Order: sequence, then C-alpha cells, then structure tokens
Amino acid sequence: MNNIKDIAEKYSITEEKARDLKRAIDNTWDYVGYDFMECCGGEDEALKIFDSYAQMVAEATVDADRLRQHGDVEWFYKMPGDILKIAEEVYTARFW
Repeated sequence: MNNIKDIAEKYSITEEKARDLKRAIDNTWDYVGYDFMECCGGEDEALKIFDSYAQMVAEATVDADRLRQHGDVEWFYKMPGDILKIAEEVYTARFW
C-alpha cells in the first residue's frame, strides 16, 4: 500500500489534490455505499462483482459523477488515463 504522497507523485498531482480526492471518495462512499451494496444483493454479493473492495468503492463513487457532489474534483474527471484505477489507488492510500 502506498501513501498519498506516492500516489500524488505517480499521477503528477499535488498532495493536497490527492488528499481532497480521497476525502471526496470517502464522503461519497459514506452516502452511497450501503445502498450500492444493497442494490447488488448485499455486501457479499457486491464483492463477487468486483475484484476488490477498493474497485467497488471507485466504481460506486466515480461513476455517475457522484464525486462532484462531495468535493471540488472537476479536475479529476479531466485527468488522462483510467480514473477508476486512480480512484482505487487514492482510496487505498494512507494519508501519511
């Protein structure tokens, strides 16, 4: 597992932006996580759909522009590359 600084450097964003993104993912997941898993048939069933918990969280929070409701992350949606993968890495990164 990497820390947030490593992820920021990897994707050429500031550490502050990476922290803001992580907070937006966490806040969004707090709002949608339970309902998302219930729509999949519960947590166990939801985890069967995804390769990891982080992948599930990234899909549920990044998809449908949900992150925009919980942070100033417009820049994130304009990043080149696989933003779902970036979100997974940010979600699992330690703050220190």
